Amino acid sequence: MLLDAMGIIIADNKRINLGELINERALAAVPFAGRYRIIDMILSSMVNSGIKHIGILAETKYSSLMDHIGTGSYWDLDRLQQGLRIIPPYTQSDFFRSQNPQDLRGLYDFLQRSVQQYVVITESNLVANLDLSDCIKTHEKSDADITIVYNEDGKQSGSPIFSLVFDEENTLTDLLF
Repeated sequence: MLLDAMGIIIADNKRINLGELINERALAAVPFAGRYRIIDMILSSMVNSGIKHIGILAETKYSSLMDHIGTGSYWDLDRLQQGLRIIPPYTQSDFFRSQNPQDLRGLYDFLQRSVQQYVVITESNLVANLDLSDCIKTHEKSDADITIVYNEDGKQSGSPIFSLVFDEENTLTDLLF
């Protein structure tokens, strides 16, 4: 089943330090279980959930990632329209925390060309087999602007990007960066 959603995968994660493993490559391109790379898990989850338009935001050291991803044919994403795209930065500044709109130009262009109504954004280091279709269906039914999938037990492998603050009725009231 095709979903009315596109995926964006953030290839770099500066919060996770794997030392020499990421000296020459993005976190997404770190080998995992032999012939795989870390990004393969979330890419497969998106495709298996029905997402067929995926962009990979790559800030730095993405040569080995591009070599591994290729045309996206392994995931049946080698298409002229939609499919898999690497979105490189336009400048050398800190791509994801920049106040300069030009730095996010590649992402903007990618979103403008999309025909999907929803966007699923995730980091590449999510190593799990996820069925994202349930998440998207829940989002559609909720009529919410944003749906966040999070880990409630507090266990984490690195520093959080942000913390969620809920009130007594379990309504999200704040994001702490």
